[in-house]
Amino acid sequence: PLALGLRRTVRHPLVCDIAALLIGLSMVGTLSRGALAGVFGMVIFALLTRLVRPRTVVVGVLAIAVALGITSLVQPSAVQNSLHQKQFVAQQNVDERLVRWRTAAEMTFDYPVLGLGPAGFRLNYDHWVGGDPSNLVHRLDVAHETYLEAASELGLPGLAALLAVLVF
Repeated sequence: PLALGLRRTVRHPLVCDIAALLIGLSMVGTLSRGALAGVFGMVIFALLTRLVRPRTVVVGVLAIAVALGITSLVQPSAVQNSLHQKQFVAQQNVDERLVRWRTAAEMTFDYPVLGLGPAGFRLNYDHWVGGDPSNLVHRLDVAHETYLEAASELGLPGLAALLAVLVF
């Protein structure tokens, strides 16, 4: 949406078109549902506020669809493999994040005032979940949820400070 929004203000709009196409292809290529949902929301906002013309969005979506179609024709096995792997990884990501969120909430409950300190989530995660190093869940060092991680590391006053900064 930013590349398309800037399109009206630059001397060479083709540069913005190419940037939007590359960004769109990259996001689709990662198969990130969160990124796609975020861009979908931004495009809706841009359309409602008239920052982007509907025709521009339609042309962009068609360009991405054509590029994806060409990719599917040129590298069909790579596309199929990526989609198959995403199905497996998606459920694993959900399971891992639920464990991490629950753990961060438990840390906050146990240390609500001062938290566990900076990097406390990462440093104490194995202890909280039992320390099984063979479990893939242990390889990441973040909670994947900013507010829960901030609360577990900084306590509820630290979370309140973070929220105050965001509000102001």
